[in-house]
Amino acid sequence: PYAYRRDNSIVTMDIGMEAYDYTDGNWAWWSEALKHPKGVWTAPYFDSGAGNTLMITFSQPFGSEANWFGVVTTDLALSSLPQRLGVAADQLLVVDDNSMLIYRPGASLTEQISLKDWLSPNSNTDLKALTSAQSHEVQLTDKDNVVYLASIVSVEPLGWHVVVLTPEQHLLTAVLGDSA
Repeated sequence: PYAYRRDNSIVTMDIGMEAYDYTDGNWAWWSEALKHPKGVWTAPYFDSGAGNTLMITFSQPFGSEANWFGVVTTDLALSSLPQRLGVAADQLLVVDDNSMLIYRPGASLTEQISLKDWLSPNSNTDLKALTSAQSHEVQLTDKDNVVYLASIVSVEPLGWHVVVLTPEQHLLTAVLGDSA
């Protein structure tokens, strides 16, 4: 059985009958879970046939390790990250532990790019510089030369970094507008 949200309703299906053979070894949420009794997070993937969205999944097998009964999962649709985090979609950047962007403003989530590709070519910043900074606030410039004040927090179980972006121009406009 598999259940997922579609708009404001819950849809259920028999994933093995209606979507795909999840036991064929192609689905990390199943095969990797069987190797990790305490559970495992998948890398982002497009779930075609069931959730039909780009997602990550936490999976954990249940039953006896000698003969698992099955795998219980919980999925996180990446498109829902801004809403779940309470951050405007155009102010969120999520970077994985390989410097790939999991989420970024104004782009298709299926197009994978690196942090280096998103940043200005003149930028000296990389993931190591972001995560080793003494402060959790840094200045970033994207490839369109938009300058941001960025606040960064690590998500340890995934090795991800959530970056909340505030365009510098918005800050200047707010400060100058208040003083006028």
